Amino acid sequence: MDRFLCVFLCLVLIATSVYVLRYCGLDQHNSEHTDPTTLETEPRVTEPTVATTEPTKVPEPTVVLYDVPLSKELQIHITNLCEKRHIDPAIVVSMIFWESSFRADVMGDNGDSYGLMQIQPKWHYERMQKLGCTNLLDPFQNVTVGVDILAEQITRYNGDIAKALTAYNQGHYYGTVTQYAKNILAYAEELNNERGQ
Repeated sequence: MDRFLCVFLCLVLIATSVYVLRYCGLDQHNSEHTDPTTLETEPRVTEPTVATTEPTKVPEPTVVLYDVPLSKELQIHITNLCEKRHIDPAIVVSMIFWESSFRADVMGDNGDSYGLMQIQPKWHYERMQKLGCTNLLDPFQNVTVGVDILAEQITRYNGDIAKALTAYNQGHYYGTVTQYAKNILAYAEELNNERGQ
């Protein structure tokens, strides 16, 4: 009996020692545990450190406007249209000067030509429908249609802007660049020089 009691006490002593070592912070493998009631059954996963700095803000491009009597909003609209069609916006601004002297309400050709770019709706009704433009006296709609016409002529004449401008003015290029086209190109160059381009 004494032998049985001795073995039993030894087992209790060993179990108590293991408990103390494992859960009371003496075990080298689990030295972070100081509370014996907390037991991790899953391995600890360390989350990667994520940078908390704010993303670098890219400054918005400065809008450089032409010194002409067209609103900032309209000039931005012209620039956006021209960027999509790969046209120098100075060409369009120059066209507006020569066609209407920057007057959105002007009517030319005995009332057949409308607005800033002097568009004749009888020749461009389908184009206007395609572009969703119904009022050529609205400057935004007018330049939308006008840039589309010019872009079509530029494509037709393989990128030759002088021929395209001649065709814009007289319907077709008949073999000679008109003074109208030369005037537009000259003023466009002047506008770009003023902007330092």
